[in-house]
Amino acid sequence: MINLVIGGIKSGKTKYALNMVNDISKKQNLSKIYLATATATDEEMQAKITAHKNERDKHWITIEETLNIANTINQANKTTDKSFWWAPAHTR
Repeated sequence: MINLVIGGIKSGKTKYALNMVNDISKKQNLSKIYLATATATDEEMQAKITAHKNERDKHWITIEETLNIANTINQANKTTDKSFWWAPAHTR
């Protein structure tokens, strides 16, 4: 299943998507994987990354990769039985 969550800046995309993944993973017994693709290039971006980290509970697996995303997903899928991915744009 693929779900596309789109919206404007600070529109609640991450909160909505995290809730969706939490609900689906609980119902289907899936691991929750957060693919972090951003780099903290300044203090504002670092604050956003920190805020997004704080939104996730301890059951999330966080994988940080900025460039080789397809290979990262393939490798993680080999080591995780069942998973549900959330890959936000520009947040870690």
